[in-house]
Amino acid sequence: MNGVEVVGEGRGGRDAEAAATVGLEELRRRMADFARERDWEQFHSPRNLLLALVGEVGELSEIFQWKGEVPKGLPGWDEAEKVHLGEELADVLLYLVRLSDMCGVDLGSAALRKLEINARKYPASQCKGSSKKHTYYSSRCDVSGNSNGTNHLTSNEEHDNNTSSNNDNNGDSDQLSEIYLELSWGTSGLDGWLGSVRDYSHVLNCVSFSDSLQVLGL
Repeated sequence: MNGVEVVGEGRGGRDAEAAATVGLEELRRRMADFARERDWEQFHSPRNLLLALVGEVGELSEIFQWKGEVPKGLPGWDEAEKVHLGEELADVLLYLVRLSDMCGVDLGSAALRKLEINARKYPASQCKGSSKKHTYYSSRCDVSGNSNGTNHLTSNEEHDNNTSSNNDNNGDSDQLSEIYLELSWGTSGLDGWLGSVRDYSHVLNCVSFSDSLQVLGL
């Protein structure tokens, strides 16, 4: 991991003992010291760090590639595989901590705030045991006007929505990545996936459902 690796004292050393209580501030400070001692601050622009983070996520993904669904606890994985996984997870965490520092974002506070937002988006009483996106729950009444979640927008209303969305492209484009997130968490098979695309066709500013499929590569 170029430029951000924190060298420890080996397994069983003081770093291992402190791991249970290490916090984001400690990691941020050590990352800053590590970069400064090597004169690597000049390379740690937000863009560079983000691209490096994406690369590390790719390396993390390779560990799970071709393994299919992996049960909790990684049964069947040997110690070397788990050590390798820990190293790649650490790379992702360290780059994320460094990126937030270079952007002036308090990562801990941002994470706690996001947890509070998610709690409001996904009330336990409504979404327990469901992987549907938060817009499903809000749209059941706000969009469709009925309690079963069925969207009864007419063709004219759909056209009006598409027209108005052209004036709000920035907000819609922010949701594009969330479409893929919802699809990746889908548990209802292909029908559920296609339903998600239908629900978000207005986000993609597509004129038809078939165009939505093409944009998403389905």
